[in-house]
Amino acid sequence: MAAIPAPAQYRCIACGNRYGWLSSLRNHIRTHLVECPHTCPICSQRFSTSLQLQNHENTHTGARPFECNVCSLRFSNSGTLHHHMQMHTGERPHVCAECGRRFARASTLRRHVMVHAGVYPYTCGTCGARFSRPDRWRHHELGHATAAPQ
Repeated sequence: MAAIPAPAQYRCIACGNRYGWLSSLRNHIRTHLVECPHTCPICSQRFSTSLQLQNHENTHTGARPFECNVCSLRFSNSGTLHHHMQMHTGERPHVCAECGRRFARASTLRRHVMVHAGVYPYTCGTCGARFSRPDRWRHHELGHATAAPQ
């Protein structure tokens, strides 16, 4: 069983962004230090690593060089392909310590843990119902908007 990832383990002191990996924080800090030697020739956005630039350039060109060897679906970057492959393998390495539910992505586990912590930051302006997820809150509020007046 994989341990729960530490979502706030590495925090940028300049802007407060949080990272699960020290290497990600180091790459991020370079953006504050203006160490972004890789510039997009199309939109001039700057990046701290050549891999970040390459992935970004794929958004302009529509290139999808990473192909799933199971279903042949193509992706613009290797990270998205990796997450996609978890669908085929059923890999769910992130486990909730509270209930044992498993997740493919650390971000989904972090969102799930909010329920156990009693964190419901989204409140319906019509009926006061509370939600831990913004998508469920919006869906709920749409129900009020489409309900027939009485």
